[in-house]
Amino acid sequence: MVDFLSAQTSYSLTLPGSPFLISNCQDGLDHTDSPELERVRNLVHQQRQESCLQTTATTLDLFIDWLSMLRRRVFLASRQLLRRSIWLDHLFQEIQIQADHLAKAERRAGQLTSRARCASNWLISVLNNINRGCNLTTLDQLSSAISADNPFDR
Repeated sequence: MVDFLSAQTSYSLTLPGSPFLISNCQDGLDHTDSPELERVRNLVHQQRQESCLQTTATTLDLFIDWLSMLRRRVFLASRQLLRRSIWLDHLFQEIQIQADHLAKAERRAGQLTSRARCASNWLISVLNNINRGCNLTTLDQLSSAISADNPFDR
């Protein structure tokens, strides 16, 4: 490495592909304005720029690869979310169907409960009629007591 800004006049520099070598310039002369030194500075600057460009290009390649990988992951995640969304939609539809069946069953149970309550009330009424008329001796009298308020005749 060359430190052109230091006060030293001793340099040792070899540039790859360069036809000249500056080394041990200790002649006491100021070489800062020489054309060879300016050429070396330009070559060093050019190599630094090329190195920086190469590093930037490599970094950009890695960034593009990372973005491609990220895009692929987002694509796969979106497909998985779509599948889950479809599955959840089917599940929701099945829940709706089961809820409808349950509502129908509850209505039917309510109807059956109402009919059972009605039958129970009728049976109590029959028993009360029989109890009131303990002297029912004929089948017709018993039949008329049972027929009173019979909800099943309606």
